[in-house]
Amino acid sequence: MEKYGYIFIVAPLIFGMVIGWITFYFIRLYKEYTVQNLLKTVSVFIGGVGICSILFAVGSDIAGVSLMYYLLGCAVGFILHIVYQLIISISFQNKFCRTWDQYVILSSCNIPMEDRDTIRRNGINATRLVECFSLLEEAKISEEEFIEYIKSCPITKAEYDRMCQVDEQYFLLTDKIITYIGAKGLCKYFKD
Repeated sequence: MEKYGYIFIVAPLIFGMVIGWITFYFIRLYKEYTVQNLLKTVSVFIGGVGICSILFAVGSDIAGVSLMYYLLGCAVGFILHIVYQLIISISFQNKFCRTWDQYVILSSCNIPMEDRDTIRRNGINATRLVECFSLLEEAKISEEEFIEYIKSCPITKAEYDRMCQVDEQYFLLTDKIITYIGAKGLCKYFKD
């Protein structure tokens, strides 16, 4: 060990952590789990094993230790990504973050590239609607002012209906807002 220094321990550990983090990210990215997606994920992991195995090919006696630290790093990176997601989820639960930021952080990896602009625009508009509804709840604006906001907001009736669907909701509109707008019949004020 002294002969090689700690680079053969630290480098595979850090490399493994990056691979573990990326592996968890890609697992979240897939909308469906197919053999091709499994092969993509496994190939990233096996590529790292291959790089560490080069040390075996050159006959290094530190190769086994490096491979062990790579595998340990993969596990640590995978777990760190899970912890990161938990921290993000807890911070959203406590409303430390705006609605649109929640959507981007937790869902953006699943958005097809061609839909990002539309979804981003709808997310920003929905966030403004949520903020306006919060002002209404805090009695900082009247219901008439809330209706005026709905009339002037760029959300159309079709976009609002789509945002209310469970599979499209993505943290944008809460059940409370949807129920309030539905109960008061305010949907008619969205643009056609």
